Amino acid sequence: MAKLSVEQKEFIRMDLDLGISNTELARKFGVSEGTIRYHKRRKLEERRDGRENRYSAVSEYSTPIETWIAENLDTDRPKRTTILSLYRQLYDFHDYRLSYDALRRYIRKHYPEVLEKSYHIRVETPPGKLSQVDWKEKVPVQIGEPGNWIPVYFLIILLCFSRKPAIVVREKLELCSFLSAHDQAVRKLGGVTEYYRPDCMKTAVKIWQGRSSEMNADYAEYLKKLGAKGFPARPGSATDKGKVEKKIRDIFRDIDFRRIVFRNLADVQDFIDKKVAGLCERTICPATGTTITEAYAYEKNWLLPLPEGAAEIPVATAVAKVQKGSLVWFQGNYYQIPEGFIGKQVRCIHAGTRVEIHYHGELLDSFDHVPGLKGIVRISRKAAELSERPMSQLVKEWWLEVADRQIEYYHEITGVAG
Repeated sequence: MAKLSVEQKEFIRMDLDLGISNTELARKFGVSEGTIRYHKRRKLEERRDGRENRYSAVSEYSTPIETWIAENLDTDRPKRTTILSLYRQLYDFHDYRLSYDALRRYIRKHYPEVLEKSYHIRVETPPGKLSQVDWKEKVPVQIGEPGNWIPVYFLIILLCFSRKPAIVVREKLELCSFLSAHDQAVRKLGGVTEYYRPDCMKTAVKIWQGRSSEMNADYAEYLKKLGAKGFPARPGSATDKGKVEKKIRDIFRDIDFRRIVFRNLADVQDFIDKKVAGLCERTICPATGTTITEAYAYEKNWLLPLPEGAAEIPVATAVAKVQKGSLVWFQGNYYQIPEGFIGKQVRCIHAGTRVEIHYHGELLDSFDHVPGLKGIVRISRKAAELSERPMSQLVKEWWLEVADRQIEYYHEITGVAG
């Protein structure tokens, strides 16, 4: 049997003199004639529903309930506990053996403010104004060999108007990784928005105070160079960056990393870039009704230009002396470079997915970064091709083969992890 809505109940109470029979009303609203008579009689007698005044056994626990409610309402909304938590407290410490539903009915009747839902409203931002920033953390991917699982992190920056995302893969979740990935993502998007809204994470935010938040000193300096401002999300409030949260779900929900083996982090980056491009071509931007690709082409006109002459931010750098054999020691490995630099100081840069060796601003060589790889001498194909040392063609072919297949050898020897 259907239940009467508030509007139907009010109609029945007002319909006393219109000559419509109880049978007709019951058939119209899908209820029994007894229900119709009850509400008409209630109007005639001008009294409240007797069920509202029924005694509730939950009232015997009113004191601990009132204490919990007073403490809960004085707490910031994100940190409030639930009625289920109250139920467990009553059960564990006050010998409460009534049902959870009975407790909810009691709360709804006497303390309706506890069950009030927070107010949400959809807000769109103009083009070029705001980007949301978030991490997709500890995604297990297979690198080198099936079963060689490496946890990686994806930093996502989303243009809020067009919904265009830029995703950068990193091996670690730390300040240097955050800044370098952030900068790389901004460059992928081809411009700067006026505000960036990161999660309230320690790598970005020191003290949260809305638009007046005190940002981490390094992040604040970086945003200043971009000509942008920080506007971090409220602590524990995922709705403040709901657009980027949704885009993360959209991108990663259909990827089955159990069926994919990547060569290195650069391969992971290339894969995710293609995934993003495909999504933008077929997904509609809610703010414009066009595809994200079309909306992004429009929003690019509103982005601030990238700072001139600013180099990409590396994950780590070091100055090292070139040793015998044209080898450079950096972050646990030796890297071979072309001949002619022994005894000279070179700059080593971990750029996220690659390790680069520079001399006076010139790139001498670069190597794919393999997470967890330590104690190896990375052989250089470029050094082999440019070498002027006398050697047989056979030896040179061996040198080139090792340079091309060295990481394959490593994974074949170490075997399948786990």
